[in-house]
Amino acid sequence: MQILSLQKGSRSVLLATLLLGMMGIFVARLFYLQIIMHDEYVQQANAEQIKPLIIPAKRGLIYAMDGNTPVQLVMNQSVYTLFADPSMVTEPEKVLDVVRRVAGGNLRPNLEALLSKKQSRYQILGTKLTRKQAE
Repeated sequence: MQILSLQKGSRSVLLATLLLGMMGIFVARLFYLQIIMHDEYVQQANAEQIKPLIIPAKRGLIYAMDGNTPVQLVMNQSVYTLFADPSMVTEPEKVLDVVRRVAGGNLRPNLEALLSKKQSRYQILGTKLTRKQAE
């Protein structure tokens, strides 16, 4: 009987030793992955998740129903607005000459009055300019 109790005791000791050894291996592996290899995994994650990607936004078409006929409500064309800061304009005649040459008929009336408002920081000089005019 004493031999049996030794065997039971050694089995439990052996099992406990195996379990502790396996747990030690798991802890060591987790330490290696989380502490030692941390920077490498951060770089891999950033390479997968952070990418410079420019998604060109397209303007959507918006329609309304006029009876049974869809009618387009919005203009799907990029247009630009020309504005100036009158307090920064030192030579209004030169500015007006260039603006009239470039923007043509898309200018607001009374540009001289708009540029003479020195207390204002924002005056719209022209609307619905094309990209070429805006550049």
